[in-house]
Amino acid sequence: FLFPIQVLFVEKSTNKNTQFLFKSNEPLSNFLQEIFNSMSIENDPTDYSYKIENDDEKIDIELPVIQILRKKRTNEFTIEIFKKNSDVIKYKMISKIGEGNFGKVYKVRDQQNNEIYAAKVANLMINESTKDSEEVKSLFREVNLMSLFNHPSIIKFIGYYPMDFKNEPFPTIITEFAVNGSLRNLIQLEISGLSLEGWDITKKLINIYGIASGMSYLHNHNVLHRDLKPDNILVDEYLHPKITDFGLSKVTDFLSVSMNYKSQANVKGTPAYMSPEILNGND
Repeated sequence: FLFPIQVLFVEKSTNKNTQFLFKSNEPLSNFLQEIFNSMSIENDPTDYSYKIENDDEKIDIELPVIQILRKKRTNEFTIEIFKKNSDVIKYKMISKIGEGNFGKVYKVRDQQNNEIYAAKVANLMINESTKDSEEVKSLFREVNLMSLFNHPSIIKFIGYYPMDFKNEPFPTIITEFAVNGSLRNLIQLEISGLSLEGWDITKKLINIYGIASGMSYLHNHNVLHRDLKPDNILVDEYLHPKITDFGLSKVTDFLSVSMNYKSQANVKGTPAYMSPEILNGND
């Protein structure tokens, strides 16, 4: 039997659409090279991963086509092809853990090693009309900075992907997951008489020292955070601090001017947590 299969090639957002007829009793891998050749793709099919549209499960390309059809209970489906090194679908969303002006944050699981991470999905679509905007430059600056940091009190950067989990051009940043939320949450719980177990004077001193150590690390690398506040300090399973949110950060090294796009004339940060010299205009 011959079945039409719609193939959606998504690397570099080319969104090429091509229909093929496959022999149902042969493995899908037999025909992937034919697909790649027709699209002038020089890479080997094993450099990619595959899933059926609207399904998080990856396809085993060594399965016969008929077996895939039976599993999905359809005679026609769309295959999405992802370059492995930009494969955000390897992360499976578990739950939404936060939302703000920047977008949404999800708890996700890496399906390859079962590790839990946080995924920050921006609400800004990157396209020709937005790629040179200040918001996009701020996002790229944050990604560039986070990828360079290596300190136990700074949130660990895992990866950046230009697409979201629906394969739309909304940038996604993957970081380590801080299970206890923000320092602000811990403070509010303590005020309400609902402190987390172990949140004692020792852990508070560890947080004070950890935050100071992390900020010292940033300053020694010519980085000003410019929005340090309890909301931007996450707390891990050991109740240790993790500095995060570098969207307003500024590199003071003149060699890094390309990462320092925002105007210095405008005040950056949250007024309640700004230092006096910032409020006085001495940025």
